Amino acid sequence: LFGEDMAGTHEVLYIAEKLIQQFLPKLSAHMEKENIHISMFVTQWLLTIYTSTFPFELVSRVWDCFLVEGWKVVYRVMLALLDFASKDLLKLGFEQILTYFRDFPTKVDGGVIMNGSLKIALKRKHIQKHVNEWRRSNAVYENRSKSTGKMPRRHSGESSASSTLNSTSQGGMMMSRNKLAMAKGFLKKTKEIKVQDLSHTLLPIIGSEKFALVLHNVFTHEECSDIIDRTEEKGYEIAHIYNGRTHETLRNCTRSVLNDNIMAENWFERIMHALNGTEFEEKLQGATWVKRSKGGKPLQAVGLNEMLRVLKYSPGQYFSPHNDTRFVRGKDQGDRAGEISRVSVYVYLNEKFKGGNLRFTSGSRYYDIVPKTGMVVLFDHNILHEGCNVSKGVKYVARSDVMYSDKAESFTVSVAGTGFTQEL
Repeated sequence: LFGEDMAGTHEVLYIAEKLIQQFLPKLSAHMEKENIHISMFVTQWLLTIYTSTFPFELVSRVWDCFLVEGWKVVYRVMLALLDFASKDLLKLGFEQILTYFRDFPTKVDGGVIMNGSLKIALKRKHIQKHVNEWRRSNAVYENRSKSTGKMPRRHSGESSASSTLNSTSQGGMMMSRNKLAMAKGFLKKTKEIKVQDLSHTLLPIIGSEKFALVLHNVFTHEECSDIIDRTEEKGYEIAHIYNGRTHETLRNCTRSVLNDNIMAENWFERIMHALNGTEFEEKLQGATWVKRSKGGKPLQAVGLNEMLRVLKYSPGQYFSPHNDTRFVRGKDQGDRAGEISRVSVYVYLNEKFKGGNLRFTSGSRYYDIVPKTGMVVLFDHNILHEGCNVSKGVKYVARSDVMYSDKAESFTVSVAGTGFTQEL
């Protein structure tokens, strides 16, 4: 929010303006008629997350929710405040409106506003829609991404409490010692993320150096448990895969699919944040190990496949050695057509089971990874691997793919010569 070009601030204001138009159309039209832009009153509210002038009763309640929900509650409270004031504002002209907003914070009842905010049917998809609109049309954002090879941190989905605390404090935020202590206690629950490079470890196994990483402690136990609960509530379906020639069972687990753009974006941000400043950041962003045809343009990571597949393995279930298939977006995907997956993403959601290791294999040689809750494994689609038999308990693992913008005519990729490929 407080970067050199204030790009984050402009994005916040754009989202706020669009949400007011969507949820409070009469007030939005009146503001436009009176030449009142939201930056005249909303900027201070949002950039300080209401700590600048609003009563502590409201601020404390907003922050309680913000540390859990992220920016959604900030926008929802904004709409509740304006809805509360709309009857007065619709009767006022330009100068009267500005005067009204100067005194408005002192008239606010925190309990009334928070209760009112819960009645506003704001969803994350509403916010994400406007985030996508802004970033597609904002040349500054696009140029920064291309020139630095880094994806700017997102704020509007599942925001990081630590990044928001840092940025708001730079803007002059004042919090009571009790609230700040609570926030710090919340942040301490997150373990340090550790990055483990497997490329050299796998060299004697697969015979070549390929991209493969293990990221430890990317997700908390609570987050993983929430995903398991969500999929169990949605239900699992049989997801068996058979060899077309021999009819041998290759995979015999069940699967629950979550089509969730916001979760996919949040996961991608977590991964890139974990790799920030490391040698692997550039590798993943540009798929630098992929050989390009002469004159071919470089690849650029654009996010994760939003089709998140959660696989559930019970005792006796497994996935035989295989290579993951590349997914290519079709022409019906608009400006995302042609995006292609290159990297497999495995997110392990639990660990209280026996067996079920992720095994990279070639002939009689192999290397096992023992799943741990919150662990993320990233590896080139072309590495042969298997999900070993679960002997006790139940294993939950979520699957996605890193998607790349494929602008070149063609690419030549070294493909493992064993195993089979299968749409997962």
